[in-house]
Amino acid sequence: MTIKDIQQRLKDIGFDPGPIDGLWGPRTANAILLALDSIQIQYKDQEVVIPSEINEPLTQREKDLHPELLRRWLQAKNTWNKARPDREIFITCSYRSPEEQNNLYAQGRTKSGSIVTNARGGQSIHNYKPALALDVAFYMPGKKTLDWSNKLFEDFAKVFKPLGIEWGGDWKSFIDRPHFQAPGAKWQDLQSGKKYVWN
Repeated sequence: MTIKDIQQRLKDIGFDPGPIDGLWGPRTANAILLALDSIQIQYKDQEVVIPSEINEPLTQREKDLHPELLRRWLQAKNTWNKARPDREIFITCSYRSPEEQNNLYAQGRTKSGSIVTNARGGQSIHNYKPALALDVAFYMPGKKTLDWSNKLFEDFAKVFKPLGIEWGGDWKSFIDRPHFQAPGAKWQDLQSGKKYVWN
């Protein structure tokens, strides 16, 4: 299966990969991750196979992080991967453009698929650089499948939260277990140009 085939299949099932051009990019990667998440929710007992084409370098996602969040992330990631080498953690999203955010918001509303966010473009702290938020997932051995078990996110939160990080799994209105962010950061402040100050 080529990247172009994957893009067409994603579009057919309601996940926007951007242009069907056979080129690997962040919109295709994001569409695959959203599709995998949706499949996991609907078919929890089935293994999800990741096409080899999506094994892209993750360094840019880490480079997009605020330096202080990056420092705390690397500490937590190192601790986790030493303790759980069978479930390596990685970032699925740090910075997300307002255009990409609007595409996500449209999903389940004006586009097919399930609702995955209540935030429009500019209304998520993912939409500002340096990024004050990150989303994570876990590889199973061999890096060909992802494990989205709630227990993994809960266990990683026990590692990351003590470093002064807010976890979306603790939210009441829209629980977002893969999401971690600078505590108390608000998109309204970032949109107005207010600088976030770490404690």
